[in-house]
Amino acid sequence: MTGSGGAAGGGCLVEVSSIGIRTDLAGVRRVAAETGLHIVQGTGFYLEGALPSSVAELPAGDLAAVMIAEIEEGIDDTGIRAGIIGEVGTMSLTDTEVKILRASARAQLATGAVISLHAHPNFRLGERIVGILTEEGVPVDRIIVGHMDENLVAFGPGLAHIDYHRKLASLGVWLQYDTFGAECYYDSTGLREPLDAERAYAVAAIASEGHLGQLLLGMDVWPDRRAGHAAPGRADRRGHQDHAGRQPAPGTSAVRFVTWPGPR
Repeated sequence: MTGSGGAAGGGCLVEVSSIGIRTDLAGVRRVAAETGLHIVQGTGFYLEGALPSSVAELPAGDLAAVMIAEIEEGIDDTGIRAGIIGEVGTMSLTDTEVKILRASARAQLATGAVISLHAHPNFRLGERIVGILTEEGVPVDRIIVGHMDENLVAFGPGLAHIDYHRKLASLGVWLQYDTFGAECYYDSTGLREPLDAERAYAVAAIASEGHLGQLLLGMDVWPDRRAGHAAPGRADRRGHQDHAGRQPAPGTSAVRFVTWPGPR
């Protein structure tokens, strides 16, 4: 996958599999060496359910210290230093999630690293999340709200939640539309991924309202968990990191492109 991304013109891959879903850091180094891609490794803490139980008991200062050390000194004994805080998991804003957000803010202020947020589908709490981070002193231009396209549509047609996007754009944060190529329904939840055409319409709408400089595009790749779930008769493009580069949706060519692999 990384090879196809590089062939399509990609030069940097942002790998935000954070604590809780992080796996093969040696593999990250190997992929960088073999492909020539610059890979930015993330630090931080994912969704509460994926984390060790000890995280709920540690104070925010201790969690911040872990992230700062991974940025400034390196992750364990791998020799890899993190370059971004994320993805930071948020769902319903539990006490632990709020504590992790405040710890992430402290790490950002100490290092200057950008914070990248996993804003869970169907939990449109971005304004509250951004408020927590800015209360701690994080500048809005150092905050990326991820998975915006997964908080765009309802089960039926139309951009049901485009006003949510407008509200976040007005705050000055980065909006990241990062699931291009995923067009599917989730039978267990009644939710669906938007069509790429719907993503493109949302991007064009937000850009036309003066927020082009706040937009990021990408493909959150989690192919192992999607194997065998493509619609009959069509390939599942989620596993192809060059999809948005080779097949950009109309109206998105001026927007910055970022991609990362890893579980959601």
